[in-house]
Amino acid sequence: MIFSIVRSRFLGFGLLVAIFAGALTSCSSSGRRETRPIEYNGPGSVLPYTSAQLMLKDLDDMTRLTQLRIRRAKSGREDAGAALREALRVIYARPNEDFLTEKLIGDVRNELEEIDEWENSISDLAYEAAARIANPRDLKPAVQLTYVLILENLLADLKPLAKTAWVRKIIIDIRDANLNLTPEASRERAMKMMKEAIDPSTIAAKIIPYED
Repeated sequence: MIFSIVRSRFLGFGLLVAIFAGALTSCSSSGRRETRPIEYNGPGSVLPYTSAQLMLKDLDDMTRLTQLRIRRAKSGREDAGAALREALRVIYARPNEDFLTEKLIGDVRNELEEIDEWENSISDLAYEAAARIANPRDLKPAVQLTYVLILENLLADLKPLAKTAWVRKIIIDIRDANLNLTPEASRERAMKMMKEAIDPSTIAAKIIPYED
């Protein structure tokens, strides 16, 4: 009788251990959880420049491109938000190894905050870039790479704000979308920038790990 009870409890404990171990194995072997596709229904846009075109531009060049769009926003002849969102695309599409972004973004942010469009504009840009990376059909490698760099630069800027609700949602959505670079985009990056490609979802998972 005693042996049967002990044996039953031992088997029950063993079953719990097996289930727990299986769950750990499943998570660690996949490295990622079930994919949650990115949904973007915001305004469509055309990239003013590719990253390859912008990488050769210095601070003076980038300031001129940014201020031109700010002047357009203030002119009253076109939608201010659209002109300022175009400025965001110009800034974030440029490779940021020299940390030029922080010298350019302030003026655009101030203008967007004045019309209460900063958070929406950043969210739209992040989800648009993610959607293009997830569905790269008909996009040339240079354009694919541009969207990848936009998302990388956005994630770098959003990282210090990761505990803020709207930022956390963006990062988690990008993480769970399992965004992968196409072989063409990876080759484009290696050829143009001599830098190894890292999937955007991997970058997001380093900011907010899956267990969070």
